[in-house]
Amino acid sequence: MLQNVLVKGLLNLTPGIGNGTVTLKGVTVQGKVLVSGGGANSVIFEDCVFDDEVIIDRKDGRVRVAAQGSTKIRIIRVEAGSAKLEESSLAGDSDGFINVYITSGEEVELEGDFEEVSVQTPGSRLNLVSGTIKTINVEDTAVSSTISLGANTAVTTININTAASITGSGAIGTAVVNAENVTIEQTPTKVELGDGISSVSVAGEEITEATDTTQPAPEETGAPSTGGGGGGVTRPNTYILTLEAFPEAGGSVTDNTNTGPYTAGATVSVNAEANEGYQFINCGVTGW
Repeated sequence: MLQNVLVKGLLNLTPGIGNGTVTLKGVTVQGKVLVSGGGANSVIFEDCVFDDEVIIDRKDGRVRVAAQGSTKIRIIRVEAGSAKLEESSLAGDSDGFINVYITSGEEVELEGDFEEVSVQTPGSRLNLVSGTIKTINVEDTAVSSTISLGANTAVTTININTAASITGSGAIGTAVVNAENVTIEQTPTKVELGDGISSVSVAGEEITEATDTTQPAPEETGAPSTGGGGGGVTRPNTYILTLEAFPEAGGSVTDNTNTGPYTAGATVSVNAEANEGYQFINCGVTGW
């Protein structure tokens, strides 16, 4: 164990570690961290501060890197080898892993809540086992890559810029498709097609135009005029309130007022409850 030290410059966890376990606790590194050794249960960062990026360069075998406590890793790059990145026992205000870049062309497994993940190498395999990802970028260099989303996982936005496969049962908010030969097993809430893209395969069907399964805004309605010479009476705009939790397994949202449809400017009380293992982050409005 390396504990409560300040490292100025590069910290190299060398291949000599083999498949052993290394724990860094309360370590501050003012430079890059290079992970070249370690095995399936190996590298643990607890309450660590990294001023620069962490690079995984495991030439032979698979390495697990776990972020615990108050650890914050702004950038981690998987440049060689297979890896598992896991957030466990994080402090309430800790970000754990934030931005992940995958350039190894091998399988990378994720457990936790990630801000942004970029897949950059052909034939890469990204497997979100549990948790969430705000944005996935499948770059134009990552042709034939596979993104697998496990049960009860969720991705807010996935940008697909090359031929790729999205598999699994995890929820997808918006899929932005900017390439041909893209296959998405599940049905995203929204699908956007880039300029010149003819189609995308979604849940076994060819989609040729943008789709949006969110509740649309109701059309303005007006009652006909009544009585000769009298002015017409116009019915005020009314709105249907549809509530949903994302992902669905994360909890429930309830309209406590429950007197809809509502007119513009009406006050509505809404209650959101998270299921065990989830936490409420924010709310959004669509369909106006």
